[in-house]
Amino acid sequence: MHYLGFKQPDEFTIKDNSKEGIHEVDLEMKIEKIPEFKAGTKMFINPRLYKIFSENLPKAQNRRLDYYFRYPFEIQDTTIFKVPEGYIPDALPSVKDNKCDYASYSTKYWFDEKERAIYCTSKLVLQQNKIPATKYSSVKTFFDKVLMDGNQKLVIKKN
Repeated sequence: MHYLGFKQPDEFTIKDNSKEGIHEVDLEMKIEKIPEFKAGTKMFINPRLYKIFSENLPKAQNRRLDYYFRYPFEIQDTTIFKVPEGYIPDALPSVKDNKCDYASYSTKYWFDEKERAIYCTSKLVLQQNKIPATKYSSVKTFFDKVLMDGNQKLVIKKN
């Protein structure tokens, strides 16, 4: 949990779906105390319980060598917040769909009134781990936007 940057869950299960050289793991966590902070009748919540990408890439200025990530990857996350009775969503982050030559990132947020739940989905894909020096600047800009997007908040308020 610590290595991946997750908050300590109250309950969790891990399911290994790996097959034929493809490593895939499903992790289900339940956490009771969620709000980052409260202000009056509003609660401010991170849309994910961890940062989908947390690495600050080196500066792009005067780069002459190729950049290597450890490996290509695909990270998908679905976080569901059960909204307490008496509360409603006040603001959800905007939908994102960003791409560069080597990666893509998308997020979507919605409230299901019947379930009283806010759904937050995200997907980050890096197609290859070797980034040519000539393309590095656009990849750095892309990942900087991914990092900034992780700072958005869901806002729910007392009805």
